[in-house]
Amino acid sequence: MARNWKRLTVLCVALLASSCSGGDDNAAPGSGASTTVRPVGTSFTGQNNARFCALARTYSERSTGVNKATTPEQLRAGVQESRTAISQVASTAPAEIKADAQTLANAFTTLFTELEKANFDPTKVSLTAFAPLQAPDFAQSTTRFQAYLRTVCGIS
Repeated sequence: MARNWKRLTVLCVALLASSCSGGDDNAAPGSGASTTVRPVGTSFTGQNNARFCALARTYSERSTGVNKATTPEQLRAGVQESRTAISQVASTAPAEIKADAQTLANAFTTLFTELEKANFDPTKVSLTAFAPLQAPDFAQSTTRFQAYLRTVCGIS
């Protein structure tokens, strides 16, 4: 179980920084959440993207080791680097994905805070800490953010 928690936590930490896919677009059956999925617009102008795309590319390349963290110390270092990356990427995001970048940043900040409280021991993190990563707005923002990275920045 501890190994699965670590993998799940590290995957979530690496999600934004490495542009991995995240979550389902539908809520889990019986969760009480709406299962209506609204179409997500993924057509972009690409205006004012140079700084954002450069940062996203840098962090995408540097984050490949984050998902290999196996100790609390490695996880702490990965979270600290991810916090910096997420903050910079969110602050430089072009207007057409600014809200999406902020939604992702808020969700990961919540998770990172819970990891810090648990001294980076994923087995001590409540499942509720992962709730923001399962919210419909997180899924929609992830879809748009990833589409922007692919189509505008050329990051896959």
